[in-house]
Amino acid sequence: MKENEQHNQSQTVAFTPSEIRSLGKTHCLLTGPRRRRSAVLASEMAPLLAQLDGFKTIEQHAETSWSKLSARTRFSVLPGLLGEHDRHFNEITIGKGFTKTLVVDLFKRLAADGLFVPQSDIVETLRSTAADDDPITAVGIVTANRPVALERGLRSYVRNCYDHGRSNVDFFVCDDSVDDAHVAANKNSIAALRKEFRSRIVYFGVEQKQAFISYLVSNGIPQDLAEFAMGRPEI
Repeated sequence: MKENEQHNQSQTVAFTPSEIRSLGKTHCLLTGPRRRRSAVLASEMAPLLAQLDGFKTIEQHAETSWSKLSARTRFSVLPGLLGEHDRHFNEITIGKGFTKTLVVDLFKRLAADGLFVPQSDIVETLRSTAADDDPITAVGIVTANRPVALERGLRSYVRNCYDHGRSNVDFFVCDDSVDDAHVAANKNSIAALRKEFRSRIVYFGVEQKQAFISYLVSNGIPQDLAEFAMGRPEI
């Protein structure tokens, strides 16, 4: 039991409400991203909670929040949030740091409602997602009459794969350009990138599309269907 308490105290969490909605002048509704849990708080707490950022322990979040609390919230609102009477928390008691414990208690309640998400949960989710997803092995780019944009975008994708050691990615450029100058510029850019990064980049222009349409038709695919699937290239 003590080991679990120590673990929870040292655990870093982030305040992550999916929504903070006003409930009139006195209260607000906080809705959590997980399990759709929610909590109702005094409106004075909303701007304070909205300023919480990063992963910290509950105690560290409370320390940050305590320094930002207004006098009214310290002396009146906060004790009421936890079901205590204001007279129990006079200035002398607050001066001893007692009500900072109330902030900790409040944040612990919000954490129980799913409004603080543990950093370990985020890390585990990312790991499981990365493990489950199949690696990217192909990237397709559709372009037409935009050689400058194609060179910039394709270079960015190829560079990213090169920098991260993803040498097994194939790039397919589907070019609908009909202007000879644009077609030549695209082919030149691809040739230069192949040489620079030793990447596998396949160019698929209008002529290649028409050739593939002819192949499909020769194998029993209706002409209209083949042209529709390939974007009805014009030659």
